[in-house]
Amino acid sequence: MSSALPSYAEAAAIVAARAAQLAHSRPLVEEVDLAQVDLAAAASRILAEPLLADDDQPPFARSTRDGFACRASEINSHEILSLAGATRAGDAPAGPLPPGAAWEIMTGAPVPTGADAIVMLEHVEIAHVETTPAGIRLLAPRKISAGENIVPQAAQARRGDELLPSGTPINYAQIALAATCGYAALSVFARPKVAILTTGDELVPVNATPAPGQIRNSNAPMLAALVSAAGGDPWILPTAHDNAESLDAALAQATQADLLLLSGGVSAGKFDLVEPALARIGSQFHFTGVRIQPGKPLVFGEVPKRDQHEVLVLRTPRQSRLLRCHVPALRRAHPRRTGWLPRPRPTLRPRPPGRRDRPPRKTGPHPLPASLLHLQPTPWPVPLG
Repeated sequence: MSSALPSYAEAAAIVAARAAQLAHSRPLVEEVDLAQVDLAAAASRILAEPLLADDDQPPFARSTRDGFACRASEINSHEILSLAGATRAGDAPAGPLPPGAAWEIMTGAPVPTGADAIVMLEHVEIAHVETTPAGIRLLAPRKISAGENIVPQAAQARRGDELLPSGTPINYAQIALAATCGYAALSVFARPKVAILTTGDELVPVNATPAPGQIRNSNAPMLAALVSAAGGDPWILPTAHDNAESLDAALAQATQADLLLLSGGVSAGKFDLVEPALARIGSQFHFTGVRIQPGKPLVFGEVPKRDQHEVLVLRTPRQSRLLRCHVPALRRAHPRRTGWLPRPRPTLRPRPPGRRDRPPRKTGPHPLPASLLHLQPTPWPVPLG
């Protein structure tokens, strides 16, 4: 670690690079990295196992219109076809369809065996016997084709086909597809656990009334909100007091997480004891200050865990704006678990002749503010000379 303090941009780059390096070197641990969640709770998670079709999709040839199932060659003769029956959505497939006959059918209903087309209700005239429909005739000069208004069985997928690969972000469309295939729960990547540890004898809980010289702990809930927005699982720890025993006990608990955010106790005062406490547990520091004001005494490092995986540590004074670096750090260190995966751009069809060019649609995750996505400084930190 160089003795010269990095600039804001250099510090942010160090955080991002180390997080990305850990992401590539860390193996997948099933009991840590995977979780089963109920289907209704799977939105915004990342699919950990491929989604397979449990049956043909659709499982039967179905009608896309209200009308009459028939044979195209017979209905195109414009002769009257007798009505042999009726099927609505939810009924079992009927058939076989008798020669010279049609079958009344509703949208979504299975197509009778022997029928190869659906003629829409408004395209026929209905012959009645007294008040009962007895037959239909296609209105001239209309013709229909075999396969018209029918979705064939397995047109979308066959049993066992992979419908969604591992790594797919889950949203409402993926949830609907999973439900169609009978998935009541999905295997997803577990969200990375982020410990949030604030320090200082002056801090009291949000719901407490501060005594003279005390303030409420506002950083912990703020950091928890940022962690949740970044795809992490925030874990707010009790505030540590300004003594070595309290800090050692808090850090022993906090280093069980994937990322540790510390707030407070990183200046040069008599009771700023966090950096020595981190050193006692074997922390490696990548920088211990940044050339910005406010926020100069900011620390970034890592702590070895019992399972040989490192815990990233971002430690910041309470007024520092560089604590925002935890968002890209969390996403780069755990891209599958936070849902921050690169998405391929879709292949676009050529534009029809004469169509005006339009700006390309945005793809991928919802963009962050430039200060987070591109790791550029916010307006607040002021470089030191």
